[in-house]
Amino acid sequence: MKNQFIQVLEGDKKTVQKIYKTISQDNRHQKMSTLLKGELTKRNFNTWSMGFQKLSAVEFNDLTGFNDLIDFFKFPEVLNDKHPAILFLKMFYDKNKPSNILDLS
Repeated sequence: MKNQFIQVLEGDKKTVQKIYKTISQDNRHQKMSTLLKGELTKRNFNTWSMGFQKLSAVEFNDLTGFNDLIDFFKFPEVLNDKHPAILFLKMFYDKNKPSNILDLS
């Protein structure tokens, strides 16, 4: 599972389609799959952003605005959310988390 990731795109339909098209045309991405499509009553990740940059350990520790996925699953409203995107993200996280992290089930 090295070099694999999951990304949730949220927003109005036209914006999401435009972003998806941009991502799919980026040659750094291969074998993209759309796993779920649907409408939301509220955004779940409105403060999250996506980016990639190689960092040293020191640079990573000094990074601000970073959201650790394990922290996301500590919120009761997230643990109890049955939206397919949240459930799938949790399954992806559980399958790919480091072995020293406790199971969140």
